[in-house]
Amino acid sequence: VEFKRPLAPAATNRRRASTGPEPALGPTTQLWAMGDSPAIVYHGKARGSYPIHLGGDPSLAVPTSAIPRRAQLIYVHAVLMTVGWGILLPLGVAMAVGLKRSGKAWFHLHRALAVCGLALGIAGIVISLDNFQEFGATEDSDVHGSLGIAVTALGCLQPLNGLLRPKKGAKHRFLWECVHKGSGWSALILAIPTILIGLNLFSDQVGEYYPGVHDALLGSYAAVLAIVVIALVARLVVAARRENVNELPKTTGEGPVKETTMA
Repeated sequence: VEFKRPLAPAATNRRRASTGPEPALGPTTQLWAMGDSPAIVYHGKARGSYPIHLGGDPSLAVPTSAIPRRAQLIYVHAVLMTVGWGILLPLGVAMAVGLKRSGKAWFHLHRALAVCGLALGIAGIVISLDNFQEFGATEDSDVHGSLGIAVTALGCLQPLNGLLRPKKGAKHRFLWECVHKGSGWSALILAIPTILIGLNLFSDQVGEYYPGVHDALLGSYAAVLAIVVIALVARLVVAARRENVNELPKTTGEGPVKETTMA
C-alpha cells in the first residue's frame, strides 16, 4: 500500500499575508513493521516509528535515535559475533599455534581470548534468539541461524573440556587433546561461512543505517584469518625443520660416524 502527499502546499487564489519564504514542513511520523515470514502473520517485536522530514533540508536528517530498534539489535548482534568468533577466538588459536613453545604466556593469552570471545558470542546469539525469528524467512537466514547454533554449541564445549583436562602423560591425555582441538577447529571453520553469510544479511537489512560497518567488520575478520594462517604455516615450517635436523646423521670432528660390526 502506498500513501502520497504533495511536498508543497496546493496553490490557491488567496494572496499570502507575508512575502517571506514558505514555512518548512514539519516532521512526518513513519510507522514500520517487519515480519520474517512471507505469509501474512503478526510481526512480533519488529515494529517501531521514527520522524522523517520531507522538506529537503539536509540539516533535518533522521537522527541516530530514529534508527529502528530491530536495526540496532542486528547491529549489536553482528558486532558481538564478529568480534567474538571472528577476532578474539581466532587470535586465541593463533596464540596456541604460534607461541606454544615460548613458555607459559601463550596459555594465559589463549585462555583469556577464548573466554572473552565465547562470552561475546553467547551474548550475540542470545540477542538473536530473543529478538529475531529468522528460521523460515529466507534460505540464507536459515543457513546462518543453523550454523550459528552449531558453532555456539561447539564453542561451549571448550570450557568444559578445559575443566576435564588430564595432566600431561595421563592415560586419556591424547584423547582429550583430540576432542579439544577437534571441536575448537571445527567451530572456527564453521564460523567462516556463518560470519560471511551474516555480514551479507547485515548489509542487505540494515546497511543503509550503518554505512561502512560491513566493510570494517569484514576487513578485520580477513586480517585475523590471515594471522591464523601465517601462524599455522610458521608452525609447520618449524616442525619440518626440526624433523629434518633429527634425521641428520650424528657427526664427529672427522666426519660422519660409521657403525662397525665385529666378525
